[in-house]
Amino acid sequence: MAKKKVAPGFWWNASTRIGYVDFRVGGRSGFRVRHKIEGVNYQEALKEFGRIKESARERTMVPGSIPVLHEYWAEYPRLRPLKPATKRTYTYMLEARIFPVFGGRRLDRITPSMLLEFRSQLVAEGVSAATANRHVTLIRMLLNEAWQRGVIPGNPVPAGSVKPLKEAPPVVAYFSDEERDAFLAAFDDEAGFRADIEARREQGPVVSSRAAVVPRRCGGGRRGDSEATGRAFRRFASAGPYFLCALDTGLSRLDLINLRWESVDMAAGLIRII
Repeated sequence: MAKKKVAPGFWWNASTRIGYVDFRVGGRSGFRVRHKIEGVNYQEALKEFGRIKESARERTMVPGSIPVLHEYWAEYPRLRPLKPATKRTYTYMLEARIFPVFGGRRLDRITPSMLLEFRSQLVAEGVSAATANRHVTLIRMLLNEAWQRGVIPGNPVPAGSVKPLKEAPPVVAYFSDEERDAFLAAFDDEAGFRADIEARREQGPVVSSRAAVVPRRCGGGRRGDSEATGRAFRRFASAGPYFLCALDTGLSRLDLINLRWESVDMAAGLIRII
């Protein structure tokens, strides 16, 4: 009977009762581990494989080899690809709030008590419970990812060690039929658009300059009856279909922008988002 793979990096030959170990630690720049386990049964061979694997990981866990948080984010790609919008959101969260506190700290030295204190500080600064929870979740995601890679020997903030704050229930609001009609009618109301521009217009100050023969008023914004206002309305009106689709489907802004006809099944009345 040929040897059979029973776990990543471990094969077992039942006829010869020999286990084979073959895996890499640290990716292409790391090192290869190969062993032959003989003279034991299957269960004992599995335990020995676990000890070999843990020992190999510990060889990479010298203090200087464990990156700090901002180094890990910059040097290691995500295990699961992020959508561009999600990556921008994560980058903002890290740079604005997380890196000033944890950016220079080694991954294995981030503790649950630190995250609890960090989250409490965010709430004290006026951040919502939901947003504070998202920041902690992002840090825990990166720590778990580093542990899965073998960058750290274990997740220093395991599941359940930082319970999420209770979040306010989402506010669900719907247009009435009258509100919906009024909202959509705005995309056809050029006169109302121009009147609103004119009403919001503020007159600029009267100033003198070498270029003007007499003092003149400068600034003041776009006039409601100008051609520039007409062009602005046409741009505004062209967005009407997006808002109509958003009202009827609940799609996010990014999904609306990326929507293609091949994702729309008119016969079945379905939109498939990939």
